[in-house]
Amino acid sequence: MRKEIAVVIAGALLATAGSAQAQRIHDKIDDGWRFLRDNARGAEAADFDDQAWRTIDLPHDYSIEELSPGFIPDQLVIHGNGWVSRPGDEPGWSAQNLDESAWKPVDSRALTAMPSHSYAWFRRRITVPTELKGKDVKLVIGKVDDADVTYVNGVQVGSMGSFPPEYTTAWDTTRRYPVPAGLLKGDGTDVVAVRVYNGEAGGGIVLPGEFPGVRTGPFDSDAPGGAAEAYTVGGPAWYRKVLDIPKDWRGRKVTVEFDGAYHDATVWLNGHQVGAHAYGYTSFSLDLTPNIDFGGRNVLAVRLDTSGHHSRWYSGSGLYRHAWLTVTPPLRFAQWGVSVTTPRVEADSASVAVRARILHDAVDADTRAVVRFSIRDAAGHVVTSGEEPISLVTQDVEPSTTLTVKRPLLWSPDHPNIYTPRRHTRDAD
Repeated sequence: MRKEIAVVIAGALLATAGSAQAQRIHDKIDDGWRFLRDNARGAEAADFDDQAWRTIDLPHDYSIEELSPGFIPDQLVIHGNGWVSRPGDEPGWSAQNLDESAWKPVDSRALTAMPSHSYAWFRRRITVPTELKGKDVKLVIGKVDDADVTYVNGVQVGSMGSFPPEYTTAWDTTRRYPVPAGLLKGDGTDVVAVRVYNGEAGGGIVLPGEFPGVRTGPFDSDAPGGAAEAYTVGGPAWYRKVLDIPKDWRGRKVTVEFDGAYHDATVWLNGHQVGAHAYGYTSFSLDLTPNIDFGGRNVLAVRLDTSGHHSRWYSGSGLYRHAWLTVTPPLRFAQWGVSVTTPRVEADSASVAVRARILHDAVDADTRAVVRFSIRDAAGHVVTSGEEPISLVTQDVEPSTTLTVKRPLLWSPDHPNIYTPRRHTRDAD
């Protein structure tokens, strides 16, 4: 088996010219989060009342939490009677205030009685439950055989399949369409109108049951992702945490890092959005500094949303790995800003190429520094080192050097020898 030299990256110290070195702080902030599995309007605000929320510690996956029998996060499910229908196709049939005197009441069991290759419209009024009033909701109308366009109070909220002449069917997909809070009145006058085209055989609307799917523990047989997502139900959720940020951190860079947040994360500090990260499988870092009240109360809020079919496998939902608060001086190594390669490895020596990316917020034309790289063996002894002078006239510099390790102890499964590079800066002479 081929052997290689193995090098891992260690921590760093930084110093600006004329100042003492400042230690980088990298602390976990996993404990004491407030959590709500629901949509909560205004929960990004620092003064939002979250005292009724659960307290949890990270890592946390809310997809595996047991569901109550009727729990469908932020979903308004249509079932039962109350529909009227009319064959044909007129654009004005989506209007909220439509004369329905010529329309025929339809029993919920007869909503699939459309003939082949025909159009029909279905309409009904809906009641918004008290717990969903004033909230963004997902309207669940069931499955439509074959294509539909769905309206709420005359406004299109979604569609699946396509109509002739480029007809495609979506007969096997449950319709869950987002409806913003401002579109629903919630007084019993809200109207759902569904334009339907049926291809072959009988068609129409197949309503969900009283509760869509069979539930046990965290599993729902009608979960949007189905077997691919282990029949788990996601939905929106919020996390909030009060951060302790002392006054003496003023003048330093403060960032929050999430090792894993699934998915579609949006992050606020003290009511100010500091960033977003849609992809759920990678870590990310956001700068909190401009919105910090140093020495005061600082509230970090995170909203995630795993509604609908969002993956090809079970992904979980939530802040499923550690979170960190990182504090650095203005002169600092960029996150993941050091790379190490070994372009040449021989028995007598190995070349170790080190490149760093250094950021400097307080640019000064007279500021100079030296970056020192050292390689230590498993016992902590320095086996080689080198220096690279840098001039801090820009906010972003990338020094590099190549070091030589004599008679390296190579890595193999039987002898997993590891070298560690360390890097820091010192004032220029």
